[in-house]
Amino acid sequence: MGKSALASRYFNLHHHRYEYVAMFKVGLDIASGFAINLKYPLQLPFGSASELFGIAINKLSNLDGKKLLIVDDVQNVEEQLSLLEEIIKLRQSDYEIIFTSREQYDGIKPMVLEGLPIQKARELFTIHYPSDEIEKIDKIIHYLDFHTYFIKLTAIALKKQPHTVTLESIYHDFETKNFEEMSSGNEKSFYELLDRLFENKTVLEDETNLLFLKRLAIFPSTQISFEELKTLLFYTEEVLQQMLNRLTSHGWIIQTADGYKLHQILKRYLLESYTIEFNQISQTVGFLSRMLERMNQLFDASNQETESTEEIIETRELNLRYLYLSSEIPYRTKVSDTIRTLLIQQATGYQNYGEYSKALKLWEIIKNIDEHIHGKEHPDTATSYNNIGAVSYTHLTLPTKRIV
Repeated sequence: MGKSALASRYFNLHHHRYEYVAMFKVGLDIASGFAINLKYPLQLPFGSASELFGIAINKLSNLDGKKLLIVDDVQNVEEQLSLLEEIIKLRQSDYEIIFTSREQYDGIKPMVLEGLPIQKARELFTIHYPSDEIEKIDKIIHYLDFHTYFIKLTAIALKKQPHTVTLESIYHDFETKNFEEMSSGNEKSFYELLDRLFENKTVLEDETNLLFLKRLAIFPSTQISFEELKTLLFYTEEVLQQMLNRLTSHGWIIQTADGYKLHQILKRYLLESYTIEFNQISQTVGFLSRMLERMNQLFDASNQETESTEEIIETRELNLRYLYLSSEIPYRTKVSDTIRTLLIQQATGYQNYGEYSKALKLWEIIKNIDEHIHGKEHPDTATSYNNIGAVSYTHLTLPTKRIV
């Protein structure tokens, strides 16, 4: 179990003990993480990420009762020390605070996630790659830093690629320092190992496999059901099952009770190593477009009372799920303009229907796209800021009962 999964497990088990709870990822930018995730719960005003971070901290400190705050996946700790210290001060306001990170900071008491015990790690390795060379296996496990996912992936690679990857060759590469010993704080070591394990591209030489993985990599690293994949990726049920079975057996895809997931490390590896072109995901974008168009039709129809409330609610919830699954497409491909147009349609639809808080969330995404592509001084970015301000004003001046 990884750091985020463990934090989520703690959250689900203990949230009932607190008056207020929150858990969200911040990554490389703590200020933006707080501004985006707490904007609506705390009714933050319009402003820059750094300004909103300060306001959020102040509002959080004034909440009554016992609180739990889990700040997930903190990166670049050294560059964000001042922000971390501001968050830590919330402990004086009856907060229990948990950070998850691959890095450490002297001001935070670490709870290091221990790897598997050597016996369990050895069992995991030999389940996928039976061998009596226990000494070499134990050495490799130590070099892998007892990382469960990479122990499994390495063993599967040995089994699937016996002519190109051997126990001796992996052991030799670590011993001679051809690539770095695995370290949870050094993603370079992850990618070096992946390059070594997949250097002959057994899986990726097959264009069908590569295309499937590239399509899957545009989604968040979360469980996606078989039915959702069939709808989003436009494979027949038989072909989709064959692809999932093949890639799961190679360790590229993780199967869970809730569906299938591309591990975030492999996801980043694919996105950094391969370009995703628009024509490779055009059907998915087209599907999203149709969903948004239907959503806007329902918004219009609801005002004329020509559609049932049940259909409106059902379509809206389904659309929000697919919108979440497609939320990273603008940053990973060359289709930002297309997605931006669709998001504008959706945001406008929510405004017309009076769902201003949801419209604001979408305008925030659009603004982030504009800043990412054009920078803060571009006219499109300025327009997005104006739209956020206009909707925020309408939202905050409506009677409370109208606020969604």
